[in-house]
Amino acid sequence: MKKTKYIMSGGTAFAEQEDLQKLSDYAKKGWLLDRFAFLGYTLKKRRASRPSIFTGFSGKCR
Repeated sequence: MKKTKYIMSGGTAFAEQEDLQKLSDYAKKGWLLDRFAFLGYTLKKRRASRPSIFTGFSGKCR
């Protein structure tokens, strides 16, 4: 099984909330954000956990 995965971004300027929801859903399955990539994100397989709740890409966490 692959340990990295690439997913497309909807564009942080256009679909920020949808991208955050998508990343949260993947994190629940154990795929955590590794880095931003060209037009998307690179995820790495890790142990599934409850992700932090982000309010936006500005870096604020709840």
